[in-house]
Order: sequence, then C-alpha cells, then structure tokens
Amino acid sequence: MGHTLIVFLSVCKSCSDCLHYASSLSYADPIILGSITLVRETLLDKSLHLSFVSQTQSLAVKSKCVNVTGYYDDKLSAQRLLRCYEIAPPRVKQYLEAEVDYVLQKVGHGDLVLELGCGYGRVLRRLVSKARMVIGIDTSLASLLLAQDMLHGVSNCQLISMNALHLAFCDRTFDLVACIQNGISAFHVNQKELIREAIRVTKPGGTVLFSSYSDKFWDDRLEWFRVQSEAGLLGEMDPEKTGDGVIVCKDGFTGTTVRPEQFLSLTAGLNADVQLVEVDESSLFCEIIPGETGRFS
Repeated sequence: MGHTLIVFLSVCKSCSDCLHYASSLSYADPIILGSITLVRETLLDKSLHLSFVSQTQSLAVKSKCVNVTGYYDDKLSAQRLLRCYEIAPPRVKQYLEAEVDYVLQKVGHGDLVLELGCGYGRVLRRLVSKARMVIGIDTSLASLLLAQDMLHGVSNCQLISMNALHLAFCDRTFDLVACIQNGISAFHVNQKELIREAIRVTKPGGTVLFSSYSDKFWDDRLEWFRVQSEAGLLGEMDPEKTGDGVIVCKDGFTGTTVRPEQFLSLTAGLNADVQLVEVDESSLFCEIIPGETGRFS
C-alpha cells in the first residue's frame, strides 16, 4: 500500500521561529512521512539551502520568509471548507465538475502535476487517476491533514505545506501547474508574481492553468455564497459592498474575480502562448504555454 507524504514548509522571519513552529506541531495520530527522496533530491531547488528538521511527528522545511496566514487558513479550512462544497447548489456542482474535467483534458499519463491551493484534496483525487505523480500544496495545515485522510493509500500524490508565491521547486519541473476555482483571487497575493512563479516551475511547452469565474455565473456564484453564509461558514454578506464580481462579508471575507482583460494584462510580456477559454459558462480559464526561454521575473 502506498503512503501520502506530507512535508510541512515552516516559514517565518527567523530560523529559531521555524524550529519552534515545527516542534510545536502535534497530532492525534502519527503522520506517515514516507520517503522524502523524490521531493528532496529531484524537485526542490538546492540553491535555497533547505534544511529538513525532523521532530517526533512532523517534518519542517525552512525556506523563504513568507506570511502564510489568511482567511482560508484561519476560518475556512479542512471540514469547514469541505462543507462549502457539500452544500453547493446543483448548478455550482456542475461548475466544479466542469472545471476539473477541463483540467483532466490537459493531463497526460506520464505527467508530473502541481496543484496550487489543493485544500483538502478535492481536485487531487481526480488528478491522481491520470497523472504519473501529483503534488498538492497549501498553506492550511488542517486542510492538508484532511487531504491526507482523503488520499489514504494513494501512492502517486504528495502534499506539501508551501506558499504558492515562493515555490521551493527547481525551474522547469512540472508538465502541468493548475490553480483553479478562483485561487488566483482567493490567495490575495500579487497575481502577476503568482503567474510568473507558476511559469518558472513549468517545463517549456508544458501547461499552466489559472481559472476565475465567468461573469455569466454571477447569480449562481452569489447564491452559493449566500448558502455558505446562512450555514455559518462565512460571515454575513454585505449587500452594499457586494456586486460587480466582488463578494464581501462582514467578517472580513472578500472574493474577487479576474476578468479577461485582467488576465491579458497579467500575462502581457511573457514569453508564452496565452489563451482564454470559457468553460460551462461558469469558468474563465487562462491557459499558458511557456516558451523555451520563458521570462520568470
């Protein structure tokens, strides 16, 4: 039986803080770490001088200093995030399936695939059925632990706690990098840097996929978030601030949209082929094919 690997990337402003974070982690059940050979020796960027710190039931990797806190880490992770998808209206579930189906069309059986913002493994469970190896990263420890349970027994998937804006992978590593279900907005990071970092770790001729919402899906999206709010998963929606592709809740949640002209602006000047595709009248995909001399910065 295969084991899912979890590597915790502890990132903060000092090494002592990183070590304290790693040593403070505790779990009801032991985490099966398995072998770290694949990640440590062939995928991770050696120039970052990564240090693997093994504790009783955890593994920490120190890397660049980034802030990994946020709404999805603190308030909407693991079981609460899972519940958001369980209560989704039928039209929203159709949208979610259509997105994953579109990504699967781009995956080859020999591909090494990276998912940015993998959460509890909703998309990973589909990707592992087709790709040679899938790596999912997220900043929510709780979500990664749930993903480990969801993927129990899967041998071709690895889970890493890592910030998508500072990927600790070598250049030109992956055949496909995917960040779907509006992750480009949900991360609340510099979107141009996020795209360029995804391109950096993608092989020339490979595929980078980002998706946001189609404007045609606004009413259904709004209803889904209303349902989540009524279930106590999100704060009360603010009707005065919600509109024109933006959803705002009174507890601090903000959901935005990346529109076609914004995707084109974000990808302008890159040595890559860029195509925008609307899927199911619900998703807007930005498909990027890096060139041989892709520009990363």
